[in-house]
Amino acid sequence: LDYDRMKNGETTITLKGEQHRIILPPFAEREDLVLAYNGNDKHPRRQGRAIIAGLGLCCPSLGFSVKDYEATGFDCVVFGGRVYSALMDAGHDRAELFEAASECLTLVCAALFPRETEVADRANFTEAGEVEATAQP
Repeated sequence: LDYDRMKNGETTITLKGEQHRIILPPFAEREDLVLAYNGNDKHPRRQGRAIIAGLGLCCPSLGFSVKDYEATGFDCVVFGGRVYSALMDAGHDRAELFEAASECLTLVCAALFPRETEVADRANFTEAGEVEATAQP
């Protein structure tokens, strides 16, 4: 991924020769994805489903939505299993799915934990000392 171009809806992944835009889900779902992925680091199968959940939530053109995720009781592992099964049944390549899911998770993490320069750019901060202090009465 080109980290300087990671803007919502501008980054794409390719599956079966077709491009799909990565469109970030709402904040709570982004946080759920990261927590589920990191929280299952000792359970590779569950962690794999959690990362695939990110693919389903970040690429609505694949046919999944936040409502589908909500229907699982906000369970990333269950949702990811459903996304994975549906995509594998549709003839997708397993390695390609996980590579694309990894790109989605990278973008989700960048949105949750922006680099210091991105925060400064967005907030239009001024450097300390640029504004003269005023005396209080």
